[in-house]
Amino acid sequence: MSLLKDFTDLGNFYADKGGNRPYLEKRSNAYLDDFTRNAGSNNYTKFARDVNRWGQPGCQGQPWCAVYQFWKLVKILGLKKALQIMGGGFYNCRSVTKHAKNNGTWKKTPKKGALVVFRNGAHMGSIINYNGSYIYTNEGNTSSSEGVVANGGSCRNKRYRRGNPAIDGYVWINYGTAGESTSVDTASALKRKPQYVGKVTAKELNVRAWAGVESPVIKKWPLLREGNLVDICDTIKASDGSEWHYVRIAGKYYGFVATKYIKRQ
Repeated sequence: MSLLKDFTDLGNFYADKGGNRPYLEKRSNAYLDDFTRNAGSNNYTKFARDVNRWGQPGCQGQPWCAVYQFWKLVKILGLKKALQIMGGGFYNCRSVTKHAKNNGTWKKTPKKGALVVFRNGAHMGSIINYNGSYIYTNEGNTSSSEGVVANGGSCRNKRYRRGNPAIDGYVWINYGTAGESTSVDTASALKRKPQYVGKVTAKELNVRAWAGVESPVIKKWPLLREGNLVDICDTIKASDGSEWHYVRIAGKYYGFVATKYIKRQ
């Protein structure tokens, strides 16, 4: 199976499990894995919970259309590639658009598996299929009503005319082959409990979404300054062999910083 098909099948599952039974957001942090139980309008989802578990800002209790797309990409392509595609601000549609424009993946025409952004970054989906007249989408936090529905509370498959003025553009994705997939196991294995405290020695230090200078800067806490203290939770190597600390900031934000700029206290 291709990774693109896996991505599409995963979206279809949450939009239509068992036939016309979409996943519904919850009114509280209970029964997150059930498709319909505890349904409500408070933006609690299994997707945000899982993203939090992966050491990223899942933004539980907040609009989740972009987090849903990120969750699907992580499941199919792995955490590192999902972050490269959507950027460190993956939970915000406008940030995803900006990241794609900066990386040359923002397009004005659809492609299977691409992300589609609506209404100046108010909502997001992914492309299941398209033809000369329509695009067919899989979306989170929408409804079955016609047209763009942001914060609609469920996963759905929808369609729009190609020329719909609500369409901002598309983020193209290279899915590669199944052998290139990266699981989330690496992220799941990271220690989240602080091991010791470290002090920043650089004048300014970016906090990145993954180990490596090519990884995007996280938006929740994009910069540390000399003298700032961080909790050191774990240490891993980037693809170039450099060492990076997995850190916790202010007791709740997680990210990666180069070990050479941190001194143990």
